[in-house]
Amino acid sequence: MNQNELKTKIDKAVNDLISQLKEQVSDKIECLALTGSYAINKMSLDKPDVNIFLCLNEKASADTYIKIGEILTDLVNKYSDYFSIKPEFRPFKFPSPFVKKEPEVLMNLNICSILDKEGEFPFGVPKSVLIGFLNMQKVVYGKDVLGSLNLNFDKEYIIKVAFRDLPIMRIQLKNAPLAYNLKKDLSLLMNESIVNGKTTAYLGVELALTDEELKNNQALEFIQDKEKMVSFFEKRYSPKTADFVKEILEARKNFNSWKNDKEKVYQTFKAAHNLAEDVWNRLLKEAFRGKN
Repeated sequence: MNQNELKTKIDKAVNDLISQLKEQVSDKIECLALTGSYAINKMSLDKPDVNIFLCLNEKASADTYIKIGEILTDLVNKYSDYFSIKPEFRPFKFPSPFVKKEPEVLMNLNICSILDKEGEFPFGVPKSVLIGFLNMQKVVYGKDVLGSLNLNFDKEYIIKVAFRDLPIMRIQLKNAPLAYNLKKDLSLLMNESIVNGKTTAYLGVELALTDEELKNNQALEFIQDKEKMVSFFEKRYSPKTADFVKEILEARKNFNSWKNDKEKVYQTFKAAHNLAEDVWNRLLKEAFRGKN
């Protein structure tokens, strides 16, 4: 299957998922939107990654989540002759694919409830992440929930986010080599290292920005341009930290050819682990700046 055929099949799978959600749980949906690179037609076909924002209304129940699980299971099986659809729930769960087949299509289904809309972390998600969703979203059903949120934040908020989220990613990374069979599941370690490494890099960018830069949404400028991101880390962290970021981005770009290469996988894991430590040290520096 060439890349044009792959893109056509992925589009069909996504449309099937949307159709089934609308057909079977439409009365429970507040908003259904495509987000990320897929939504703006910039997804890499070397490592296809589909992000979906699904906000349920107050009518949703445990049965609703089970029904969505059944819909997703049917979708995975339906397209198993063409590729493996691998659901992910970042940064909390990196399950093994239901069906092991090449190529692999990652599907990150962000499910939330409208009842959790308010507070410092709407839907349990940092505002900075939701801004990323909003800037690359395509609403396909229901209301524009993300567009209705107040997503203003400052450096103090980013520090609070980092103290909440970075310890989770550090623990996940430290334990990742223990969670997989390193004789045959190197690709799973590679994937988790890339995902947590990229998320850590995004947080690292936000931590090193000023209040004014955050207010002007300049984080997106560096997050969306990989060369600018590496240059940013070189200037505001160190050349060594920038090398960690570059290694993670290179692994993302070369995932298919590197994912079973033990040396490359271990190198990527080390880069993600070391980046998390550098960003953690930057967090402590920013949090306690001027308090000594």
